[in-house]
Amino acid sequence: MKTQDEISKAQKEASDAIFQAKQDAANQIQQVKQDASNEILRIKEEIKKQEEVLKKLKEDAERKKTSGN
Repeated sequence: MKTQDEISKAQKEASDAIFQAKQDAANQIQQVKQDASNEILRIKEEIKKQEEVLKKLKEDAERKKTSGN
């Protein structure tokens, strides 16, 4: 049979473990949000680059069409 001190100690350890688990989960969620935000920015930059390439290709095609080549 456990004494009251042992029960209190076990309850505190459980409470501490739950608190730490919540903190760890919150940190992981924040990291995932940051990673997702960074990836979105990277993709937006890539889209801008691809739009510039497309614009140049369209301009080249239009020049060739109007020049008769």
